[in-house]
Amino acid sequence: MKLSSLKISHKLALGFGAVGLLLPVAVVFGIMQSKMIEKDVGDIAKVKAPITLASGEISADVYKSVSLLRAYVLNPTVENKTAHDVAWKSLDHELMAFDELATALPAEIQAEWQGVKNTFREFRQAQNDIANLAGTPDAYPAIQLMDKEALPRAKKLFSAITAMIDNEQGQI
Repeated sequence: MKLSSLKISHKLALGFGAVGLLLPVAVVFGIMQSKMIEKDVGDIAKVKAPITLASGEISADVYKSVSLLRAYVLNPTVENKTAHDVAWKSLDHELMAFDELATALPAEIQAEWQGVKNTFREFRQAQNDIANLAGTPDAYPAIQLMDKEALPRAKKLFSAITAMIDNEQGQI
């Protein structure tokens, strides 16, 4: 049967019937896409955004601890030592918060995080060694130790955190 031999009313009925069949398919497809977007937005809001914010806080606290340690080495007062200790307490808090958030990350990134935590332990030990030298006759070597030990580890931490964020962003 040729389409041209059909009456106009039949042609219209076929056209509306085709649209009527496509409409439910389009609605189902739209709902499926909406659910996928909702899931992605939920992942961003519940996992990725808090992790990104926590990473930024950790980076800021690392910079702050290095800065306050430098101030303490150059001017070893009780106030500068206390400020440095407070910065480490803040950093410890941020690390614990990130540790909790990291449980929602893929196993590969969790393993990376364990390595970063080891670097933090080394970083803390280097800062403690430097702080113990501040105000002593050996203070000048403390500045050299800070430049050779603490700052390279801080750079390593920033690189590791950035790599984790980039890796996580790539998995969206």
